[in-house]
This record gives sequence, C-alpha cells and structure tokens, in this order.
Amino acid sequence: KIQKESRKKLHPADFESLAVIGRGAFGEVRLVRRRGKKEDPETGRIFALKSMKKEMMVVKNQVHHVKAERDALAKAATSNQWLTVLHYSFFDETHLYMAMEFMPGGDLMSLLIKEDTFSEQVTKFFMAEASQAISSVHALGYIHRDIKPDNMLLDARGHLKLTDLGLCKKVGDVSQRDEPEVVLAELLKQQTMNDPRQQLAASR
Repeated sequence: KIQKESRKKLHPADFESLAVIGRGAFGEVRLVRRRGKKEDPETGRIFALKSMKKEMMVVKNQVHHVKAERDALAKAATSNQWLTVLHYSFFDETHLYMAMEFMPGGDLMSLLIKEDTFSEQVTKFFMAEASQAISSVHALGYIHRDIKPDNMLLDARGHLKLTDLGLCKKVGDVSQRDEPEVVLAELLKQQTMNDPRQQLAASR
C-alpha cells in the first residue's frame, strides 16, 4: 500500500532536494533523497518528488485530475512493472506532494529527439512495452487518455513505464483477467488450440 497510510505524517523536509528534473504549469518535480534514521530502510532512497500548488490546482480546476492520478496509482501494486510506482502522497498548507519512483532513463520523447529516429527493432520493442503498459491501466479499470512519448519513462535498463495519469478516467472495475500477462497467456493458449500441428502432437 502507499505509505501515506503510515502513522508519521510526511513533510517536504523529510526529503533532501538534489535537483529539479521537471517543471510544469502547476508545480515541479525534484530528484530527492529520503531523510531519516539509519535503521529505517527507507532512509537514503531516491525518489522523484512531484509538488503541485494547491491554489493553482483549484483556480485551474485541476483537483479532480490529481485525485484521479492518485486513485489509479493507489490501485496498482508496487510490483506493477508497467506504471511508475507511487510510494508516498502527502500535503502541507500550500502544496500537494507525490513521491514517485525515479526513472533514470528519462522520457521516450527526449530519447527520440536525441537519436532522431529509431530502428525497426527498437520501435517494435518500445511499442510492445507501451501496449503492455496501456493494458495494465485498462486492467485497473481506467483509460489513460494522455498517451504520448513524453509520458513514457525509461528505467536504468531501458524498459518502459507509463506516468502522468492526471487525465485518466475510471471506466470499470478491476479484473485480474485483464492483466497483460493473463491476456497473453490466453492468446497463446488459443493459438495452440487452433493449430492443427499442436493438436496432432497432443493426441499422440
């Protein structure tokens, strides 16, 4: 579960700011390190801390977008390999905060600009992972509604995760059968059943 439920309320001072890694109309994203006691396993961990100005969110009618993102990420398990993990969410008098998993590979758009073009093999790889990521959002009962390279982040190994679910919309209930891995297994099973050669081999 998101650790916002812990008894100790978090504050921005619980995180050491290392660098600003993004700015937007309503706030910014900072690379931070968790402060704390040596015996706390969370101490020293690196996060991407997203801060949003409450006043601006209200004026621009964006509060429901923040809530939608928080709710969607709260439903995702921390083991979800296709969505950036939300570790903490908290607030103070002026800001809302979301401590997210830090993705050191940056976003797909920046990589595309740097490389100019992707090879067919690289394109297939990223599109396959993007499809899995989108399916994982659907499996939570949401649609993303803001799919673009800027919202596809890369981890240290180059694998893709979706972020920025502020425009997502709830459209149904969670179904384990809609998880990408389950859907793929069902498709492979169906293909095997429809393949005469496989049926012949099974009958021997």
